[in-house]
Order: sequence, then C-alpha cells, then structure tokens
Amino acid sequence: KKAGCHLVLLGVESGDQRILDLANKGTTVEDNINAVIFLKKFDIECYVSLVYGMYGETKESLRNTYLHVKTLLEKGNISGIGARLLFTLKGSTDGQRLNTKLNNPDWNNNEDITELWLKHCTYVTLNDILRLHLAIMKIAEENNVKINDIRRTLKTFK
Repeated sequence: KKAGCHLVLLGVESGDQRILDLANKGTTVEDNINAVIFLKKFDIECYVSLVYGMYGETKESLRNTYLHVKTLLEKGNISGIGARLLFTLKGSTDGQRLNTKLNNPDWNNNEDITELWLKHCTYVTLNDILRLHLAIMKIAEENNVKINDIRRTLKTFK
C-alpha cells in the first residue's frame, strides 16, 4: 500500500482444483485463499474474477466455486467480483478442444459457439450457470460486495 497499490485483480476463475488444472492455470484454490489473506493483512482490496463454463465444468465444480467465493469473502477484503461466461475462440486451446469433439473445422461459422461449447465440453447448462451466478450474487450482496449481473448475457443464448 505504501507503493500506491490499493486494489489487486485476482484471476480466481474457478473454485475447483480439477478445473484450474484442466485450464493449466498454474495456481491452486489454496493459493487464492492465501492471496486474499495476504492482501487483507496490508489493507489492499481485491477484485475477484470468475469464469463460468470452463472445460470439464460440472455441477460439482460450480458448487465448489460457490463455496470458494464464500471462503474468499470471509477471509479477504473483497471489493468486487467479476464473472464471465467462457468465450471460446477458434485458435485457442479451448477452440481446439471443441474442434476435436465436433470434428468440424468450420464450427464457428454456422452455430452458436457458447451452446456448442457447453454441450460438448462441459457437463452443465446455461441454467446451471445462472443458478450459480444468482447464488454468488446473493452472498456478494450480503457482504456489500459489488458483482456484475450476467443474467442479460445469459438470456441472449436461450
């Protein structure tokens, strides 16, 4: 804080270690907890970033993310949460995963990528993700923490 740092963006992405490993994140769930504790010790606020619908996402991994966010809120000085739905780009690692599942190199030219991604590369639906986000919104609001509302974004995919 003496150096002028008042806020750190922490790319948590998921509260499930298996999902972090599949994403080659290079961090652990415990690293995230330790980071918010450390930052709180120096009175530095933390903005937590989440990504829903990552490769291999399950209802259990969504639940683990909810529980992880709850822990981060209890232990850290969290000022905001930003949540996003994974957006798959054709040339990315996730794009290659989707291409392998579909065996169709032109998948991004003719169908909704998000729907294809969730159907073929995760075990969750948009409704599962919406339920998770609403639950996280509730605990964020209970802790006076700002959080974006992705419901409008999710409705565009229905």
